[in-house]
Amino acid sequence: MQQRRAFILGAAACATWPLAMAQSWPSRPIRFVSATAAGGAIDATARAYGEYITQRTGQPVVVEARPGGQSMIAAQAVVSSPPDGHTFLFAVNSALTQAPLLLKKVAVPEPEKAFDMLAGFSPGPALFLVKKDLPARTPREFVELARAQRLVIGSIGVGSRAHLVGAQMNKLLGTKLDVVHYKGAAPALQDLAVGTIDCTVGSYSGSASLMQSGRIVPIAVTSGSRTPKLPDLPTFADAGFGQPAFRLRDWLVLAAPAGTPAAISNRLAELIREGTDTPAVIAAREASAVTEKPLLLAEFARALAEERPVWQNLTRELGVTLE
Repeated sequence: MQQRRAFILGAAACATWPLAMAQSWPSRPIRFVSATAAGGAIDATARAYGEYITQRTGQPVVVEARPGGQSMIAAQAVVSSPPDGHTFLFAVNSALTQAPLLLKKVAVPEPEKAFDMLAGFSPGPALFLVKKDLPARTPREFVELARAQRLVIGSIGVGSRAHLVGAQMNKLLGTKLDVVHYKGAAPALQDLAVGTIDCTVGSYSGSASLMQSGRIVPIAVTSGSRTPKLPDLPTFADAGFGQPAFRLRDWLVLAAPAGTPAAISNRLAELIREGTDTPAVIAAREASAVTEKPLLLAEFARALAEERPVWQNLTRELGVTLE
C-alpha cells in the first residue's frame, strides 16, 4: 500500500512539474539571437514581440545580432546554450535550409533536428528594388537592361532569395548579374541607395523610408502575390515571368535548442499568439506590410517541411555554390 501511495504521489508530482516550470519561467533575461544585422525584418519582429514578452513576464528580452556564416554563427551560439528556455534563435529559414548544401563544414548540419521550431513569421512582401537612376521601371525593362550590360545585385547571403533570383535570371533569362553578398538587408539597402549596387531584394519594412525618399525604386514583387501597401506594383508573374524563384515563400523563424521543455515552448508560443493582437505588434506588422499571423509549433513545423525541399531543389538546379 505504501509503495502504491508513493507511486501515485510521484506520478502526480511529474504531472504538475511542467506546469510549475512554465509558471516560474523566465527566471532571468531572455536572449533572442538574430542571424542578421540590426535594422532588418528579423530585428523589427524580434523587438516588437520582445517588448510584449517583457511586459508579460517582467524579464527583459535582449536582441543580440550575430550575422554571418550562413546563419551558422547565430545557430551555433543558440545550440551551444542550455535548453532551458532563455536563449532562442531568430533567423531566416532559407539560410538555415541552405547551409547544409553550401558549407563544407556546417556547425549545425541538421537544423530541423537541432532546434524545436516555435513560430514562423511572414517577412512581408519581397520587393525587387533598383537604384534611383537605373533606367528600368518594370521587370521586362530590367531584364532587357541586364541582358545588355553587367549589373550588380546585392543579397543577404549565398542561397538567399536575392541570390536565387539573380542566379535564375542569369540561367533562364540570359541576364548578366553579378552577386555581392552582405551580412544583412540593411547594409545592402544602404549600398543600393548610394548606387554602389544596382538592385536587390528587400522587405517592405526595411526599404520603406528609402522608397519614400526616392533613393531606391521598387519595380516588382518577387513573392507570389501583390501587396496592399503597393497595389499597383506587379509581381514578376504578372509581367510574364513565372520562374520558381519569383514564387518562393520564406519565413522568419523563432526556434529553441532541441530539448527545451515543452511547457516553456508552449508558453512562449502562447505569448507570441497573444502579442500578435496587441497595438504595438499590429503596428509593427503593418509597417512590414504583413497581413498573415504567425504559425506556431506543429503547424509551423509542417509548413517548413513543405517549403524546405522547394528551396533546396532550386539551389541544386541553379548550381548555386559558395564563391
